[in-house]
Amino acid sequence: MKIDFGKFNIPDKKRQFILSLVFIILLILDFNFVLGLQINAYRKINLKVNKLKKEFSLLKQNLTKMEESLKGSTPEYKRNIKEDEVSLLIENIYKLANQQKIEVIQLIPQREVTKSPSELVSYIFKINLNADFYSLLNFIKALEENNIIITVEGLDINSNPKDMFHHKVELILRTNVKK
Repeated sequence: MKIDFGKFNIPDKKRQFILSLVFIILLILDFNFVLGLQINAYRKINLKVNKLKKEFSLLKQNLTKMEESLKGSTPEYKRNIKEDEVSLLIENIYKLANQQKIEVIQLIPQREVTKSPSELVSYIFKINLNADFYSLLNFIKALEENNIIITVEGLDINSNPKDMFHHKVELILRTNVKK
């Protein structure tokens, strides 16, 4: 398409000026509408990218902290014991109680009778203790951190009229034993 400016009788300098002005107006409109929208979209994306960068750096810091905390400890997997290891488990319970300065009054292991032909048998340990709350909590924590699967089935705490700092505790533990 060719524009014929001859009909308008416009001098060449004015024609160039008008064409330049039209070009500048089109360029400004292009910047305002097309490029303006693209720049706004770029700014929004840039904000999201910066937010993600911050989140990734925080994640990386937390991951390095976790790795550092896990360096010293090697994970031990919890396992079920064999029937010939039950006496060792009882000794371990006594040892953990002594470490927490807990008096074990009585420990009664009881094999749970089941009719299913499973290779696991449940053992219940009824333990009567004389302990303060802090020592009892540390004892239970030590049992849970042990590499043998033990669950606390019951806990009964009664006051001791002879000693107000130590309580009579009945603790029921359960573990599964391989036949």
